[in-house]
Amino acid sequence: MKKFLLTVAAMALTVGVYAQDVVSATEAKAAAEESAQATAAAAEAAAAAEAPAPETPKYWKKGFDVSLTGTQNFISSETKWSSAWYDGGNSSLSGLGEFKGWFNYEGPQGLMWDNLVELKYGVNTTFSKDEAGRAWHLSDDKTAYSTKLGYAIGKGWHVAMNADLQTTLCDNFITVDADRAKVDAMNALSAAAFSPLRFNTGIGVDWKYANEAKNVELSVYIAPYAYKLVYVNDKRVFRNLDGDGNMILSSISDGVGIGQTITDKEAYDAAIAIQDYETAMKYIKPNDLKSYNVGSRFDVQYRQKFNDYVSLESRLQFYTNYVGIEVDWEIIANFKVWKLLTARISVNPRYDSTVAEKTLDNGKTMSGWDQAKLQLKEVVSIGLAYRFEK
Repeated sequence: MKKFLLTVAAMALTVGVYAQDVVSATEAKAAAEESAQATAAAAEAAAAAEAPAPETPKYWKKGFDVSLTGTQNFISSETKWSSAWYDGGNSSLSGLGEFKGWFNYEGPQGLMWDNLVELKYGVNTTFSKDEAGRAWHLSDDKTAYSTKLGYAIGKGWHVAMNADLQTTLCDNFITVDADRAKVDAMNALSAAAFSPLRFNTGIGVDWKYANEAKNVELSVYIAPYAYKLVYVNDKRVFRNLDGDGNMILSSISDGVGIGQTITDKEAYDAAIAIQDYETAMKYIKPNDLKSYNVGSRFDVQYRQKFNDYVSLESRLQFYTNYVGIEVDWEIIANFKVWKLLTARISVNPRYDSTVAEKTLDNGKTMSGWDQAKLQLKEVVSIGLAYRFEK
């Protein structure tokens, strides 16, 4: 009996030890699995923290160009200490400040909205006063804003509506030489505040192309229906000279092609006949508004950056009222010389035969095509420029 009890006790002790070993092994396995899971979770968290956050789509493109350029040359004149430069000429100084800013939107729903603000102001002098006593003259006076709103209808294509507004802010007097002084053209203006003010709007289609690898951007806007308005706020009348050197009574309205009305032709002719120009001016009424309700327009904008030192910009605007045409083409080449030091070449040809018919004092009527001639502005400058894009 005693042996039996010892055997049972030994077996119970063995079973207890075995059960304890099984429990310990189970607990150890569970702890190992829990530790492995914790390690894996920590590794995933670390990888997630190190991984870059997904990029937020950029729907807005913003930027601006600002530049301040100038040219200066000195030519000696006859003074106590110097003699005149052997082949003549005049010293001169000119300055030009420009700002161009844009903020464009291209949304995921196909909505497109482009905006452009342009400011350009320049002055020049030859350090000598003209016959009117003015030494400084404006070379540029431009304040402009353009906007285009569209909706995508295909790859690169949008149905779009545009609007352009451009005006001047300062009085710009015609340079008075000796011939003009003889007819008292001292107050002859080519522009004044909000004179002229040009407004264009239209509805059509816009096609855009961009190649980031070649740094090329192109936009072609075609508006089968376009509306144009030209407004002149300044009604001053002044004596001026025509292209043949004959004295005429003119105004900014007449100069920009809106025209002017003679309220009493008989009285006006009588005053002109005796050269009583002060009286004749009373019968001149400058027109202040000229619009074409029906017309068509296209606008091509191109920009390419060839490398870090050379870029090219171009904008061609064409408008027709089915009687005449207006073409304005600006081409700008930018050259980076060193850091902020840049050089710029700008060429701006223009042609406009949409101006109003004009009846001369001799009774001859000139159409818009008779009056139209090539206009050209060209600037080569060097100065400081800065560009920001986001």
